[in-house]
Amino acid sequence: MSRHGEVADCGCSPGFWWRSPHGLVKWSNTEIIPALYGPDQMFNTVFGRNFFIVDRALELLGPGPPSFDISDTNLQGLCGSTGNPGGNLHAVVFHAIAALLNASFYGDRYPAPYKMPGAVIGAFQSAYDASNPCEQLDAFMVAVDVYNGLWCFNGFSNENGDWIE
Repeated sequence: MSRHGEVADCGCSPGFWWRSPHGLVKWSNTEIIPALYGPDQMFNTVFGRNFFIVDRALELLGPGPPSFDISDTNLQGLCGSTGNPGGNLHAVVFHAIAALLNASFYGDRYPAPYKMPGAVIGAFQSAYDASNPCEQLDAFMVAVDVYNGLWCFNGFSNENGDWIE
């Protein structure tokens, strides 16, 4: 996992964690990603803020069509109007989760400014608690969206293509 003797920066995109069989297997393996960040954990609980009015499992918040409406969050009235399908808040959420998984798995090799899970959570909390949370959450998302040109370790596959190591 190095290039010419240097440690390579690594990180996996949100698409990898939700759509790749390798990502899903890694995320579900408590020997790789701690159980407290597992796919079945609840967003508000993991991130320590009441972002959603009714908490949601991390695995349900991935990239793709927005999985929630802004009226499902406690930021309604601040980051858009009811009827907005989540918009940028949806992207903020899946990038926050991907950053947490990357910090858990890659640590110092993840080139975002937050290299430890607690730092990702703390940065999300600070953005959410700011007087201008919508702007700060967008800035947080930009800071952790660092996937262009990064290498993402996929492990090894058996003859069925299953991740085995």
